[in-house]
Amino acid sequence: MTFINPKKRVGAVSKAGKKPSRPSVRFQYFIPAVIPIVWMALFAVLGTGFYKTADILLSQHVEKVTVTGDLRFLTKSQVTNEVKPFLAEGFVRLDMKAVRKKLEGLPWVYKARIKRQWPNDITINIVEQKAIAQWGQKGFLNHRAELFRPENINTISGLPRINGPDKSARVVMQNYRSVSRLLNSNGLALKKLTQVDG
Repeated sequence: MTFINPKKRVGAVSKAGKKPSRPSVRFQYFIPAVIPIVWMALFAVLGTGFYKTADILLSQHVEKVTVTGDLRFLTKSQVTNEVKPFLAEGFVRLDMKAVRKKLEGLPWVYKARIKRQWPNDITINIVEQKAIAQWGQKGFLNHRAELFRPENINTISGLPRINGPDKSARVVMQNYRSVSRLLNSNGLALKKLTQVDG
């Protein structure tokens, strides 16, 4: 015959009646499923912000062009007129190398430096050619014995006149300097030198 202790029985029932609390299955799977969606939403917001910022920057217009430099034979308006076709590209997209190449293609421009000035200005510094000798009828030689022929000026007073084949400009200039040094040591100045090819 088996006896059941009532206390134990009651305790067993009460323990069995109490179940340990566990997080619901739904909640356990909810958080890991939501994290990728949150990241995607965050990336979408950041991407939209970057896109709008980039669009604003790329569509920024050039409002002002400043020309600096000691200009004697060029005017600021001549320089800005050469640059105007490039300004349609906008402040950020402006092709600085193409602008410099265009300006340095002008006969009186020895060197051009272009800078962006935030938020929408362009600064252009022009170094003009320094003519040290007249070459033929309509040309000049600069300090590096490079030949250039401006359209608007045919002569500059006070320059020595040098003539010769265009391909020999550097050699003729060297000869001029050598003869000039020799004459200067004797108190004389060389006004004109002509070298015939052949």
